Amino acid sequence: MSSPSTKRTRFDSAALSPSDSAPTPMAAARQSISSSVESLQPEIASILSRLAVELLVCFHKLKLKQNQVKKFADDPDFIPISARVKFALKGSKLVEQDEEYLSLAADTNSIVENFQKDLRSKIEAATKLEVSKLQEVLLDIFLKNLRMAIKTILLCEDAFKTEELDKVFATLSKLYSNDLVENFTVTINHLISTYKRVHSLPSLPPPFITELPDTSGITQSSQFSQPTTQANLPPQRILVFFPKLWRIVDSIFIQPLKIYESVMARNLKAAELKALGEEFFTTKTTDDTEMQVDSEPPADPVILNNLIQKKVDIATKKLSAEVSKLRLALNKAKNSSRDRSGASAKKSGDRIAGNTNDTSDAKTKQKNQSKKKPQKSSNTKNRASTRASSKSS
Repeated sequence: MSSPSTKRTRFDSAALSPSDSAPTPMAAARQSISSSVESLQPEIASILSRLAVELLVCFHKLKLKQNQVKKFADDPDFIPISARVKFALKGSKLVEQDEEYLSLAADTNSIVENFQKDLRSKIEAATKLEVSKLQEVLLDIFLKNLRMAIKTILLCEDAFKTEELDKVFATLSKLYSNDLVENFTVTINHLISTYKRVHSLPSLPPPFITELPDTSGITQSSQFSQPTTQANLPPQRILVFFPKLWRIVDSIFIQPLKIYESVMARNLKAAELKALGEEFFTTKTTDDTEMQVDSEPPADPVILNNLIQKKVDIATKKLSAEVSKLRLALNKAKNSSRDRSGASAKKSGDRIAGNTNDTSDAKTKQKNQSKKKPQKSSNTKNRASTRASSKSS
C-alpha cells in the first residue's frame, strides 16, 4: 500500500479542492525544488538547490510588484497607504457655520484629494519601473545560475569537458528554446544576447545538435537494415546527456516558477469562492430570520407585562439576598470578640501606671513629712528654751 504522503515534483491545480489547506506559493515551490534534488549527489543537490531558491526569491519579489500594478489597474480609486493624507481644516465654533469658512474647508479637501491622486500616479509609475527592473534582474539571475548548474553537472560527466560549457548552453537554447523563455516573457534571441552580456562573451560556439532525432520508429531490425540512418544519429553521449540535463534544469528552474503561479492563482480563486459563499449564505440566513420574525404573531401585552414582572421579581430577589448577606457579614464583624491579649495588656498597663502613680504620691508625702518634722522640733526647742529662761528669771 502506497503512503499517502507521496512526494510529487509537479502540482495539479485540479487535484485539490479550495476547502483543503492551501499552501503558500513559496512553500509549494520550495518543496518542489527539494523533491527534485533529493536523488542527486548531496554536494550537487546543495549547489542546485541554492541556485534554484535564489531564482525563486527574485521571482517572488517580481510577482508581489506585479500584483501591486494589477491592483492599481483594477481599482482606479485605490490610494496606497503611503499616499493617504489625513488633513482637515479646523476652526473654532465662531466660524464653523460661516460661509467663507465652509468654502475654505471644501477647497482644502479638494487640494488633499488631488494631492493623493498625484501621489498615487507617481507610486504606480515607480512600481511599474520596479517591475521592469526586476524582470531584467530575474533573467540575469536565471542565466547566471543556469551556467553554474551546467558547470556543476559537467564536472560529473566524463563524456564532456568543462570548456564545452557555453556549447552546451547553445545546444539547450536550440533544443528547448520555447521552454527556456516561458517564464520570462522574452524571445530566445533576447535570452541569448543577455547570456552573452552577463558572461562577457563575444559570441556563442555552435551547438552540438540543433534538434533531437525521433528514434521512436526505429526498431532493432531496421537499425541493422538501414546503416545510413544509424550513421546520421548524434553520438550516444549527446542523446543520453541532453535529455537528462534538461530534466534537471526544468525541475529546479522552470517547474518551481510554474508551481508558484499555479498555487497563487488557486489561492486567489479559493479566497473569491469563500467570500462569495459567506456573502450568499449570510444574506440567506438574514432573509430566513426576517421571514421567521414576520411570521410570528403579535405578542399579548398582558403576557409581556407578566414576563417583565417575573424577570424583575427574580432580579429583586437576587439583589435582596445579596444585601442580606452583606448585612450578616457586617453584624458578624461588629459582634466578633476583641483580642483578649490586647485588652489584658491594656488593663495591666493601666494598673502598672496606677501603682506607679500611687508609689510616687507616697514618696512625695514622705518627703513633705520629713521636711516638716525638723521644723516642729526646732519650734519645740525654742519653746523649751523660752520656758527655761522664764523659770530662771
